[in-house]
Amino acid sequence: MKCVGVVNESKCMILEKELMLGMVPICQRIVGTITIKNLQKQAAIFNVSHKLPPYTEVLPMKGKMLPDQTLILKVQFHSKVASQINSDIIIQLRGGKETKIAFSVTTIIPKIQIHESVFDFGEITTLEKCGIRTSTFKSLQ
Repeated sequence: MKCVGVVNESKCMILEKELMLGMVPICQRIVGTITIKNLQKQAAIFNVSHKLPPYTEVLPMKGKMLPDQTLILKVQFHSKVASQINSDIIIQLRGGKETKIAFSVTTIIPKIQIHESVFDFGEITTLEKCGIRTSTFKSLQ
């Protein structure tokens, strides 16, 4: 028995060649986008490689695009440690095509200055009283 099949190659265009998120404070979630456009009159299948850069999530990871459809992939980055990432996000299209999008982001620990030198909460001796004071922070970066 011999089984023969033909797979139509998907023809899609990814509008971004790179996704540079810049400098991001630690613990801050940032979202970027990647836009894919199906250039054919037939459906296209895509899959985002599971070998993503650390702390990165792409939604949706896989799917089907209708003819002439434009799809926006959301790239979320959230790191709790300071790091510098230069990597690729790989998108696979039906027919064996792989497209790499350069991805870079730097997470930093913000340097701040507190303007108040003393916080005086007054006479708080019981759990029923609470003291609230306003403080002012200034970014040094």
